[in-house]
Amino acid sequence: ELRQQVQYVVDFEGPALRALPAEASVKAVVTSDANGKVLENIAYRNPATGGWRMTFRIQRLQADRPVELRAFLQHDNHAVSETWTHISLPE
Repeated sequence: ELRQQVQYVVDFEGPALRALPAEASVKAVVTSDANGKVLENIAYRNPATGGWRMTFRIQRLQADRPVELRAFLQHDNHAVSETWTHISLPE
């Protein structure tokens, strides 16, 4: 159901990210607890800030329960950002 889907946009900055070339292969790593399903995610350089932006979309499986999310950026199998965490409360 579409109304149980939420899109997030998270901007990351820092020395490790600034050191990467714009064409670097940076991966968005997004995980959810059992009440959420990650539908899509992408990471790309944000030209406005010089940092990197992650966008992802999740689906809440049970409408009356929260979803706990974790996300970070990865390059060459190494984390290059802090871990972003969020609890999405039911509406």
